[in-house]
Amino acid sequence: MSTERRERRIAAILSADIAGYSRLMEIDESGTHARVAALQEEIIDPLFSSHRGRVFKQMGDGFLVEFDSVVDAIDCAIALQTALQEKNKDFGNDQQIKLRIGINLGDVIVEEDDRYGEGVILAARLQSQAEPGGILISQPAFLQLSSSQKAMFEDRGQRSLKNITMAVQVYGWTENARPPAKTRRGPIPIMVGGAILACAAVIGFTVLQFLPAGSAALPPLPTGPKIAIVPFETLSEDDESARLATSLSKSISADMSKFTDLFLLPLNATRGYQRTGFTPQQLHEDLGADYVLEGNLWRSDRTLRVTALLTNAREARLVWSQTYDGDLTAGNIFEVLDEITAGVVATVGTRSGVVRLQEAGRIRANRTENLTAYECVALYDYHGINVSRTDRGRVRDCLEKAVELDPNYAQAWSHLAGILIETYKNEKFSKADAQALLDRADAAAKRATELDNANAEAYYRRAVISQLRGEGYAAFKELADKALALNPNDADVIGDLGNFSYYSGDLERGKELVGRMMKINPRYPSWAHFVFFLDHFRNDEFPEALAEVVKITLPNHCFIQWSKAAAYGKVGDTANGRATLDHISKIEPPCPDDPRLPYRTRGLPEDLVASFMDGLRKAGMDVPPDDQ
Repeated sequence: MSTERRERRIAAILSADIAGYSRLMEIDESGTHARVAALQEEIIDPLFSSHRGRVFKQMGDGFLVEFDSVVDAIDCAIALQTALQEKNKDFGNDQQIKLRIGINLGDVIVEEDDRYGEGVILAARLQSQAEPGGILISQPAFLQLSSSQKAMFEDRGQRSLKNITMAVQVYGWTENARPPAKTRRGPIPIMVGGAILACAAVIGFTVLQFLPAGSAALPPLPTGPKIAIVPFETLSEDDESARLATSLSKSISADMSKFTDLFLLPLNATRGYQRTGFTPQQLHEDLGADYVLEGNLWRSDRTLRVTALLTNAREARLVWSQTYDGDLTAGNIFEVLDEITAGVVATVGTRSGVVRLQEAGRIRANRTENLTAYECVALYDYHGINVSRTDRGRVRDCLEKAVELDPNYAQAWSHLAGILIETYKNEKFSKADAQALLDRADAAAKRATELDNANAEAYYRRAVISQLRGEGYAAFKELADKALALNPNDADVIGDLGNFSYYSGDLERGKELVGRMMKINPRYPSWAHFVFFLDHFRNDEFPEALAEVVKITLPNHCFIQWSKAAAYGKVGDTANGRATLDHISKIEPPCPDDPRLPYRTRGLPEDLVASFMDGLRKAGMDVPPDDQ
């Protein structure tokens, strides 16, 4: 074991996020995105720079920033909130963009451009409890301030913060100091979740009742990372809030357990750590937990706020945090809790979620022949669909080895089916070889469901294979509905089933499913925009189509890049069209010669394929003759 000491230093950490970001995006996605981008360019980034702050992590709607001086950090925070107050005067209360800011002065661990450790975690904890437009700071930060700066903050007393052993004295910016219960928020849209909270535990039980009759052996234990969910705490002093926190914890645990490759520790194993000031490393040492999911719940008559945090227990490093706000004025407490459950589960558990990407990043540099069966599965998660032909072959070889090493590993069989599907969709084969590829994918997916009849991802892949084979929409939908019933919160599965529903001709169902994925996972992958691009393109709404496709960040994906070039051609932007075609020509290994291939393998109608070819010609491509 290495004995090299990690670099540490004292630093001021500013943690900030946008309050109610998901609600704002739901109300006006493009407008909110444009406003946030403008604020970052005109206010946020310049203020960080002018106050000598260094952004070491940006998480979509939030920032973690390091300052050498706590005075600079607090001056920057006040300047930010003051500037945003001025900007918000032009908008109604339900459209205002407000930051929550927490600041701590403490010890941090330095790892290249990243910072982590208790100093960072405490700043994130303070931020999660700050009011929209407000600032909370720790006592060490407060003590460094001048008298005039101290006068701008009021004593908020001691707070018990998760993962922090001692109670923390906090101070709030007085200009924004108002009781949390008087916070006013506009209605938050209700996300489409799974069953209501009261039925969440029953769902998992019901799935087990429909395992094949006569099954002699229990399925193998998951081989993925162990996740400990510590029951969420309540910041409100009433029994009803405590019951809600308990129910929310059970609901998240029940839905997370549907991801059959994640090793979820039961709540009764972690309940004893609640309100003990535990550290994540304690759960790693005591329970073998790789990740700890925790949080808190605060409720007023009108509002429910839940903050969730995920920590790498091996390294005591905060890897994700999110605050969810719900409006209770309609008496819809169960719907709000269901919405929050869906958001947490989708962000943490899906294939493009936080846990899998963390695990994949840990092993991605290893040589294929040195990887275990589980690490081969993680390698697939890392590459996702933005995978070159060379890497696609590497992942396929690794997964073939995985099922040989462990023939009873359902997730390896499911992922093998997935990489074979990607190969079929994006490479050219003879008719016989293409058929053999789909047969191998189908056999792998069926083997996965034989080993684990509750594996939603494997049924989703069987549905996709059915569509690629042209077996008809009814056959596709039967398998797709099975996958959705087994795990209604797997955002990646929901989204791609939306794509294939659209390819199959059920346009509205396709858009509905992709929209649901985007609602329950604020960190949705960029390919979610493709179905909306396709919808605009087929309706000859080419400027709108272009606006969607440029949001997709898959630079090595030939299908996406050809689609982007075609959209540029359709709007007459030949300069960007040619630039995109030039980029395509440099993708290694090269894209197939015929750009019609990926459209046809997905079953898109010939008139739409012809329209794409027209766009590519207008962009400057010499489209080869159609050999079909």
